[in-house]
Amino acid sequence: MEACEMHRDHELLAELLNEAPHTPDGPLCVKLLSRWTGRAGQTISEYRNGQRTIPVEFWRQLLMHWRCPRIVDLLLGGCSYEIVFDADVPDLSSDVSAFKAALESMETFHETGAAIAQLFADGRVDEADASTIRRYNVAYFRHRWQSAQVHKAVNRLYDQALERSAT
Repeated sequence: MEACEMHRDHELLAELLNEAPHTPDGPLCVKLLSRWTGRAGQTISEYRNGQRTIPVEFWRQLLMHWRCPRIVDLLLGGCSYEIVFDADVPDLSSDVSAFKAALESMETFHETGAAIAQLFADGRVDEADASTIRRYNVAYFRHRWQSAQVHKAVNRLYDQALERSAT
């Protein structure tokens, strides 16, 4: 067994196991982690106690089974990020009206972006700009979600077209 210092990853693993949060496969426990990662329960206990270095691959395997934001925070080290998990994004490839609505929402975002550009053109942003900034913020988050949906649909349709042309 390799000796190592207790680091934030060991602390997080211990916290998660102590809290036993619910996952898609039941409460988090050593046995479940062992099943997800293919590692022995003893190895996971050694990770938890800071007796072994936890490989990044371990965390990646956990994220494949459970979308835990605390693990993402650990791996990204506190940098700014936004993650959209593909499995959570609806597939609009067979719903033309929903696809068009998503595209229209994306156009709205670009219109609010033009309004934001006007704010910067005058060289200052102040309280008078609050409603424009609020509209932009709402449109921004809607745009991110709609953009993920459009991206998924377009690529699904493209993949289907490639499969058809290959046969």
